[in-house]
Amino acid sequence: MNKILKFILDLIFPIYCVNCKKEGEWVCNDCKNLLIIDIKQKKNIDNLTFVDDIFYFYDFDNKIISDLIHVLKYKYAYDVARFISVLILNDFMNFYVSLKEKYGEFIFVPIPLNKKRFNERGFNQSEIILKKLKLKVVNLLKRIKNTEHQASLSGSDRDNNLKNAFVLNNKINIENYKNYNIILFDDVVTTGNTIDECAKVLRSNGFKNKIIGLAVAG
Repeated sequence: MNKILKFILDLIFPIYCVNCKKEGEWVCNDCKNLLIIDIKQKKNIDNLTFVDDIFYFYDFDNKIISDLIHVLKYKYAYDVARFISVLILNDFMNFYVSLKEKYGEFIFVPIPLNKKRFNERGFNQSEIILKKLKLKVVNLLKRIKNTEHQASLSGSDRDNNLKNAFVLNNKINIENYKNYNIILFDDVVTTGNTIDECAKVLRSNGFKNKIIGLAVAG
């Protein structure tokens, strides 16, 4: 986003801290001190079959991060993706380097939105964050089913909601990427079912290396 356009948007839609409402940034410097990154390995994923592991940077019960992601997802604030990428940059890269040292090269695959939701927002927030981090992003998957928000469902409804929701992106030559490890990236992980369903599609199409889920919050 160029500086002139950002200046105009800031005039029309001023940015306020999601926590204290101070004008200027999505989270002001004082409130940033309440956002401590603690990269966690998701527990209770024994019911997930296809993904090897899942990690996340923030607890979603932190009100600041949950409000920030709410603005990103539901108020379609593209600039929040930039802000989140700055917040997590150093810890993200350190974590990524440790994975590379352990397993080898990775590519990043954003969890895709369905067409309706993409058209509403105009962007995939997970993809934007990855691109702001200047990582190797490959859209191996696409979502072909207009699923409900997983957070609004429970139990078997979540499984049925995601069933056959994802397929390979037929615009990508997947043979070029089968020797890579995969990081499936999303903004929020709850049960991990969405990430596992994406991993299922990759596994069934010959991806045999590490598939790891990673999210901003969990």
